[in-house]
Amino acid sequence: MTRADWAVTDRASELAQLRAAISSSRVVNVHGPLGVGKSWLVRRVPGATILDPHELAGWRDRTAGPLVVDNVDGADVREAVLAWCDAREPASMVIVSRTRLPVGPGLPAKSTRAIAVSPLDDVSLDAIVEVFGRHPAEDGAAALRLAGGLPGLAAAAVRAIDTGTSGSAVGAIADAIGTEILTRLARELPGRRWQQSLRLLAAVGAADESLLGCGPELFTALAGLSVVRRTEVGLSLVEPIRTVLAAAYEWRRPESFEAARARASAYRRNRLAQANERTTRAALVEQCIYLDAAAPVRKTLFPAVLDHGVVGQAASADAEGIAQLMRQWSERSGFDRKRTAALVERWLADGVSAFHVIRDGAGELRGVTRLDPIDAGRVDGIEPLLQQHTDDVLERFGDGLLLGAAFGVDRGAHAQILRYTLAAATKVGRLVVSTTNPDYQELVQRLRFTTHGTVRDDIYRCGRTAEIYSNDFTGRAGIRWAAALSDATAATAEPTAPTELAAVMQHLDDPIGLAASPLLASTVTPTVGRLQEWVREAVAELATSPDPVQAESGQILVGYFLRPSATHRQVATRMHLSRATYFRRLQSGLTALAARFDAAEAQVHSNMRSGGESPRRPDRYQG
Repeated sequence: MTRADWAVTDRASELAQLRAAISSSRVVNVHGPLGVGKSWLVRRVPGATILDPHELAGWRDRTAGPLVVDNVDGADVREAVLAWCDAREPASMVIVSRTRLPVGPGLPAKSTRAIAVSPLDDVSLDAIVEVFGRHPAEDGAAALRLAGGLPGLAAAAVRAIDTGTSGSAVGAIADAIGTEILTRLARELPGRRWQQSLRLLAAVGAADESLLGCGPELFTALAGLSVVRRTEVGLSLVEPIRTVLAAAYEWRRPESFEAARARASAYRRNRLAQANERTTRAALVEQCIYLDAAAPVRKTLFPAVLDHGVVGQAASADAEGIAQLMRQWSERSGFDRKRTAALVERWLADGVSAFHVIRDGAGELRGVTRLDPIDAGRVDGIEPLLQQHTDDVLERFGDGLLLGAAFGVDRGAHAQILRYTLAAATKVGRLVVSTTNPDYQELVQRLRFTTHGTVRDDIYRCGRTAEIYSNDFTGRAGIRWAAALSDATAATAEPTAPTELAAVMQHLDDPIGLAASPLLASTVTPTVGRLQEWVREAVAELATSPDPVQAESGQILVGYFLRPSATHRQVATRMHLSRATYFRRLQSGLTALAARFDAAEAQVHSNMRSGGESPRRPDRYQG
């Protein structure tokens, strides 16, 4: 294989599509992200004359083949090329750009065809290594995955390795790739003053003008780049550009990188506390996860690959496509085929309204998630997934969503469908998850979801019982959850109020009363049983403290809350305390318990961030 034909197999269909379009359309717009291989493609058009935009003004010759204008990037260049095309109306012309050009003057809709060039899959990138030099899988595999299916970026990674950079030095290779990215983006935005802003944007995930710390002129200029998108919470870079530039920034300036992310994290949580609009809250929650979740979570939810397309509610015509994706989900999960098919058939019989799918540019389904509204009227659909937890979930999480299945055909679709699921849950307010998948179990645990235990029966006859998790994204519970994701949890999370501990102890033997406690949002006490156990143990430790004042405070808590027949006066009399001293000690005890709770939560979070085990880490399974 040679450099000239490494991607023939992968691009054969697109090359045939391009040749057919040229024969039937006056103007063809070949578009796709930076480094995807557009120039490689058009250079294989027979008889083509290929020019850069600046060469157009002096071009007078006529050739038998089409005229190809490459590198039509940047607003000024696009306008100039379209004006030239409009004035001369060439018989056959191909315009190559990073974004799809709008129809209009120079590109009449009736005689214009647009062809999108898509990233390759990870397997296809092996061809690049064959051409540029074979490297051991352990020396460069991670760096190649940074390319996200863009051959130009993968080639840059291989060149860096060829010139002596260790393949395991991902940050160093990202810097080499990033340098090429910024150089090529200069065609769209000359100069360099924007480059550091782009690195900062990559580091923080998304940024408005205030967070980015730039003026309105520069912000607008960045928004015009082909690799930047406008979102609900500001500008954001497309993948894999974001991952590459973030890794390069962290490698060059690690302290500045961490400081920028810490500042952005605090900013996002403050915005979340103020936001009321559901779509904005969903976008802010996603950014909190991007900034603060543990590395394995970020790797799963934000891989270095371009999104496939749009995720939305399924239509009736999608039923067969959904069934096919569900079969793949079953096979990859190691489920019993007949058992799963029967369950999916039952779901589809109820209609496809609970299914949400990813459609790629060709309209094909690439991923699916099933989100059942938690409603007593839909109990037949949710009971098989929840079993003995059904009544409790209906009572506590009514109007929320139940995630029963999520599947993507590759890591990009997988991540996109999971992010969509979290966004949908944030808009509704509550999410319940039923899953037998060890990876999903670890994911939701690292996302600090509450654990409810396992179901009785093996739903999918796979040798694993499903585990049930939930999370509340609403109000104060949602803000506490977002703060708990951060390294700075102990310092930035709203402290637990002593009154919350008092309310728990007043209902300590009443599971229904405890079900509304905000302390169940913590991984320290994710279930009512664990909350009861923790409070009893903490009060007992306080009552036996070597510090006489703390011990007295603990004994008051035992006397009043754990022996509910006693009144405040009776406990004070029994302990020979004045009324004023008694209530000071009571308040001191509640405050001490709240401080213990926050310290325990911070410790659990620290363990998870450092790569230690989650509060309940499942065994790993094959399949």
